[in-house]
Amino acid sequence: MVPGGIPTSWCSTNPLISPLMWGGSPLGRRIPGLAENWHEYSEIPGTVVYADRMSSRDGAVRTLVVDDHRSYAEALSLALSRADGIESVGAVFSVDQAIGSVLVNRPDVVILDWQLPDVDGIEGVGRIKTLRPSTKIVVISGHAEGIERIALAAGAAAVLPKESSIADIVSTIRRCARGEIVTTSASRFVGDVQPVRLTPRQAEILWMLAKGRDAPQIAAELYISVHTVRGYVKDLRHKLAARSQLEVVAIAREQGLLPA
Repeated sequence: MVPGGIPTSWCSTNPLISPLMWGGSPLGRRIPGLAENWHEYSEIPGTVVYADRMSSRDGAVRTLVVDDHRSYAEALSLALSRADGIESVGAVFSVDQAIGSVLVNRPDVVILDWQLPDVDGIEGVGRIKTLRPSTKIVVISGHAEGIERIALAAGAAAVLPKESSIADIVSTIRRCARGEIVTTSASRFVGDVQPVRLTPRQAEILWMLAKGRDAPQIAAELYISVHTVRGYVKDLRHKLAARSQLEVVAIAREQGLLPA
């Protein structure tokens, strides 16, 4: 790995990334070819916007990278901007920034880090999908197999390991843009049955139940009523054919919706 969490293999073997490297370090935020009036095209603090953002390429898949490791996010965004058929609208470093960028730039696909400092992956997926349901989300995680089912159940279109190559990321972006759900070969669903599909809020509440939160605690954290929380738990019991709240969590673990 080089500074910023960028896999060394990207820098030494991938022609999209190697031009970014100088002496083993990624280039800074200002890059050659970026217009001096770049700020006019970015209304979101912290957003990195590249020259390609200024003129949309017909038919290109618009992508946004969301990752709190700035060097990784910037390098991946620039690499994607150089891939055929893909237009990068830039990189942001939190879900709050992502929400603003989604509103302004309307990406077709968002590359989302599962572990961000402001929210967890489930809430991140949920907020983006609620704001723009047509946007496909590719989750990137260092523990991809452990969170794949819950991420897909929450509304993600794919989950990839953080060390994935640019070629794999580009291929996944194109497949998700076509409407495919992409799963890893190491965690195929039994009998090719897709996981239970949860709404973003149901997935969020399931995650909190697994952490031991009770209904009043969940209600306080999500700023909703206890009655509403219990309604979501009832829906989860129905979807998972569970007889109790404890069984909801147990069945979710058995089905891979939660880490074992």
